[in-house]
Amino acid sequence: MHWFFTADHSESAGFPLHVVRVMSGWLPVVINSLLTAAIAYAGYRQYVVAQKLFDLQNAIETQKNKVSLFLRIKVRERDNVHGLRSAVVEVSNLSPFGIWLESLTIFETEHNTRNIQVEDVLAAGATFRYLIRDEIVKLCGITSNDQKASAVISAIVNYTTSEKNESAETPRYRVTVGSYEVQSLFLDEGKSLERRT
Repeated sequence: MHWFFTADHSESAGFPLHVVRVMSGWLPVVINSLLTAAIAYAGYRQYVVAQKLFDLQNAIETQKNKVSLFLRIKVRERDNVHGLRSAVVEVSNLSPFGIWLESLTIFETEHNTRNIQVEDVLAAGATFRYLIRDEIVKLCGITSNDQKASAVISAIVNYTTSEKNESAETPRYRVTVGSYEVQSLFLDEGKSLERRT
């Protein structure tokens, strides 16, 4: 037996004929199986990418429709009405749409609160300001000009979107009041925000 072509073609390209016949039978099956596996893997990868794009789109839509408010309490220098140093609650709407402000609650403890009805629209990019000197004086229990007191206060704003009623809260602030005016205001962690000089 020779490993090259012969006249009776019993061997082909140096392989015995039975090997060529076996290879010609299973080689297309192997190639078709590999191609099917590659197509199935490509389909799976396409599904994974499509799912990630869908999740990303949902996250973008959720973030776009989420209300984003910035709340703080800060000292406001002498007001025009009484000439006294006050504090102001600021609610800034960072959302791309307006919200309906229901109410503002200034509180020292759960049982010592002052409620203010706001009932106004806060447009996108706008800031609502409310002077709270009188509320702080009442929360601290100041009844005469010579009294001085301090308290830890916070403010909660209740608002409505097209979907539901929600609320947001400022950090806690330590405030000192004397002579019916705000003398100092600190974040409750102890860092001074505004201080009378």
